[in-house]
Amino acid sequence: MRKLVFVTLVSGIVGLSFSQMDSVESMKAMAMENMKRFMNMPSEKRKEYVKKKEEEAYERGKKLYNAYGCSGCHPGGGNVSGKVMGMPIPSLKGVKERFPKFKAGNDQVITLSDMVNNCIVMFANKKPLPLASRDMRALTYFVSKLR
Repeated sequence: MRKLVFVTLVSGIVGLSFSQMDSVESMKAMAMENMKRFMNMPSEKRKEYVKKKEEEAYERGKKLYNAYGCSGCHPGGGNVSGKVMGMPIPSLKGVKERFPKFKAGNDQVITLSDMVNNCIVMFANKKPLPLASRDMRALTYFVSKLR
């Protein structure tokens, strides 16, 4: 009974449902298992593992970048002359240094992931990616690496 009362109290305070609490607990457990597995790797294996995961994210992001047509306005992260919706097309080189920032179209401060979704919706005419999705992380990672 005490655990149920505590969970109810905590879920009420932070606004989580029971299913979300289960999902939070699952997420915590998975993160701890991943961390244990990673920390138990020999140092050299960890470096290789990180490099492999970063390369996978970069390649996935690059494919998404091209699939969504981002390269039409931002080939190679560079600038294309002209305007989109009456605004200059910005270079994406070093873009991660420019976020978070206020964006008039959103009327609030947004992150780079939010901006990626703005472009997906406004220019690719597609549904936005879930912010915590593997695809969003990969696409944002790729864009953040443009130099």
